Order: sequence, then structure tokens, then C-alpha cells
Amino acid sequence: MGNVFVGLLYTTGISLFLYKGDSLNEIIATRFAAICIIMVALLPTSKDIYGCSTQVYHPNALGEEFHKAFAAFFLLTMSVLFCVFTQNSDTSQQARNRNRLYRVCAATISIIVFTIVAISKPGWLDQQSEQLVLSWTTEYKPVFWLEWIALAAVSISWLTKGQWFLVDPLPQLQNSFMDNSYQSEQSEYAKSIN
Repeated sequence: MGNVFVGLLYTTGISLFLYKGDSLNEIIATRFAAICIIMVALLPTSKDIYGCSTQVYHPNALGEEFHKAFAAFFLLTMSVLFCVFTQNSDTSQQARNRNRLYRVCAATISIIVFTIVAISKPGWLDQQSEQLVLSWTTEYKPVFWLEWIALAAVSISWLTKGQWFLVDPLPQLQNSFMDNSYQSEQSEYAKSIN
């Protein structure tokens, strides 16, 4: 499944690069995120204790560090982008609900990125705590699960932006064919014919 996952990363990168946002900030953010996610695919990691592995080519230590950095930049850029989504002039209840959802997803992604960094670099802890964190990450692979939660938040935000969730109600038609003016025109036409 590694090859399928890497293919999905490329597809996501191309889609983000081609996305025409509603503002210049959206376009800049999506293009940067596209470059980051493509670099994540191009710079694979080895099977490490953190559960992050896209082993396709021959990984190296520097490439793995760049992989992790680009993954963090991608997620943080998505977090910033979802905050940009809230900068609209729509004041409807659905728009306010969407903005709340964007903020929750952005905060979730940011917290997860900083948690992953803390777990992945436990050198700031004392020796005993560091060994405890390393054995815990080896057994439970928290980075894998945290990445899935972050990607779910990205997906929820994009589906909301695409109006799959929290959809605006359909506008009511102001003038229908059966309104009073139309009916009066019809009756006047019928009288003129008779």
C-alpha cells in the first residue's frame, strides 16, 4: 500500500497546485502546501520507530529529516489556510458554523504537529523519561495515529469548503411563475383574446 499512498500524495499535491482559491492568500497557501506534500512523497523515510514510513526509494538520514519537515509545513499550512477560509463577509448562521469548524480543525492540526515534534524528538526529556517515550512510541505508533487524525481534520475542512458539510440553504426565488403579477397578466391576456 506504500506505493498507493505515495501516489495519493502526488495526486493531492497536483490538486492543491491547480486549485484556484477565492483570494490570493488561498492560492499562495495551496501552492506552498502542494510543494510540501510532493516533497513528502519524493523524500521517503525508512521504517522507523515512529510509524512514519513511505519506503519507495532508498532513504537517507537527511532525506528523512526533510520529509518530516515538509510534512509539518504541509499540515501547518493547511491549518493557516483554514483560518484564511474564515475571512469572508458572509454572516449567515451556516457561515458562522463553518468558520467554527475551520478553527477547530486548524487548532487540532496545529496541536497534533507540535505533539508529533515533541514525541519524535524526546531529547528534551531526562534519560529515563526519554526511554519511556521511545518504548511507548515503538509499541503504539502514536505518530501514525496522530497523522491520521490531522489528515481527517484536513479532509473535513476541505469537504466543508466544498459545501458537502454545513451547506448553505438554497435561495428562495423572488418571482415565480405563479406570483400575482404573472397571474394578472395572464387574466388580462385571456380577456383581450375573448
